[in-house]
Amino acid sequence: MDNIKLEQFTKQWSTSERVIRLYLNSAIYNRADAQDVLQRVALCAYQKYDEYDASQSFQGWLFGIAKFEVLGYFRNLGRNPEVIDSEISERLADNMEDQSEAISREDDERREKLEQLLTQLPEKAQELVRLRFFENREYDEIARLLNTNEGAVRTALSRIIAKLRSMAKESMQEAM
Repeated sequence: MDNIKLEQFTKQWSTSERVIRLYLNSAIYNRADAQDVLQRVALCAYQKYDEYDASQSFQGWLFGIAKFEVLGYFRNLGRNPEVIDSEISERLADNMEDQSEAISREDDERREKLEQLLTQLPEKAQELVRLRFFENREYDEIARLLNTNEGAVRTALSRIIAKLRSMAKESMQEAM
């Protein structure tokens, strides 16, 4: 797999892993075993990524792999894979995929609203938020960049977050 495909796979996997993990944890009661199956899903998806049709849902494709891995898990345990009815498993996976898409849309909407609120803040406050939350810089590093002390940075960010919460609350009340 070339670097571009590896980067695409990594990005898509990182956005889908949580939902696949939830599905596996609901299908396999032993958390350690569910984690092992998650690793097998990731490895299988990585190995078969060239077969993935980009016009289809990546998460749906992963759910297909996860369903087969769950059945394989039960088969390897010597249990009848019918114990976890495949129809129930499929419905559960489909339901989780639908919920995941809804959560993703909600996250996108929240992100857009947050970006709108951020534009209403003074430039200095926007810069602090960008440095801390978008560039993931530590407080001491921000303090050095802005030629101030770490305590001032923490206090300012705390006040900015409180202001954003207040603005978001007002925005929600206006929408009602």
